[in-house]
Amino acid sequence: MLSYRDIADTNAMIAAAAKYKHAVVIGGGLLGLEAANGLKARGMNVTVVHLMQWLMERQLDRTAADMLQQSLEAKGLQFLLNIETSEIAGGADGRVKAVRFKDGSELAADLV
Repeated sequence: MLSYRDIADTNAMIAAAAKYKHAVVIGGGLLGLEAANGLKARGMNVTVVHLMQWLMERQLDRTAADMLQQSLEAKGLQFLLNIETSEIAGGADGRVKAVRFKDGSELAADLV
């Protein structure tokens, strides 16, 4: 699991993108979308998980957010909206293997 706060975090994400395939980005705000777009540009399959009903809900109304989401989906990003993360599950090797949600569903992940 990585945070996205400084250049060291950015370099860690770039290195992970070269090694792993499936990324889950928690948060559909500006920073999360920037991270998701960067990981996608480096060849990862990326799903953005967002608690609210639409992306960037503090900056955009529903119509604008829908347009943004459609544009990002056209670039290959995937979205799970209005869903709450409950757990980041690890494998026997200590690495992340999935993100679990309060509704009981799960999404495989190599990087969160």
